[in-house]
Amino acid sequence: MRIVMIGADYLGWVSRTRPLSLMKLAIEAKAPIRLAEALVDVNEKRQMAMARKIETACEGSVAGKRIAVLGLMDKPRTDDMRDAPSSVIVPEQQAAGAHVVAYDPVCVGGGLGGEG
Repeated sequence: MRIVMIGADYLGWVSRTRPLSLMKLAIEAKAPIRLAEALVDVNEKRQMAMARKIETACEGSVAGKRIAVLGLMDKPRTDDMRDAPSSVIVPEQQAAGAHVVAYDPVCVGGGLGGEG
């Protein structure tokens, strides 16, 4: 068994909606803010890099392997996964053939309802 500790969040606390909202406002004002654009781009790439890191830890392939994910949400006591990095990483692992078992002890409802 291997344990891979990953963090794929915006600096661990900044909601994804803030940079996206800032980007939208800047575009509407015809005054693009490259920092916000770069932040969104880097975050999207980081989530995919985290998915690849899991595959590397599984000797290059997750196909047919059971992967346990503890912690799904980007904030406690919620069931809103819209901004959670796990909403990108878990489906990537499933698409690559992994059997994902996910649970979040501090979210409302506990997670994805067992295996996904």
